[in-house]
Amino acid sequence: MKGCSEAEVECSSGSSPTKEGRIAAAFRAYIAARRNLFALAEEYHQELGGNDNIIGRLGEYIAIKYLGVRFKEKARCKSQAGHDVICVDGKRVSVKCYYR
Repeated sequence: MKGCSEAEVECSSGSSPTKEGRIAAAFRAYIAARRNLFALAEEYHQELGGNDNIIGRLGEYIAIKYLGVRFKEKARCKSQAGHDVICVDGKRVSVKCYYR
């Protein structure tokens, strides 16, 4: 939080985190997880590569694991119209993943 010390953000009085401290901590955790996922995507591009849609990447990864040996490759473009995954028999699969 701009203009606040780390101690002010984490605790207002006593050892109970403030609302702002909890929000800041959640954002830090999210950013760290996002960086980790992008680093893994560099190493395992076939399974984790894609655009900036993290939930979409998660759905595609689950679909790849579900398809198992039937999986051949992900779509060549980051945002391919009509399909996300191609199977060994040539069938194209569109993956939809929603988070509530």
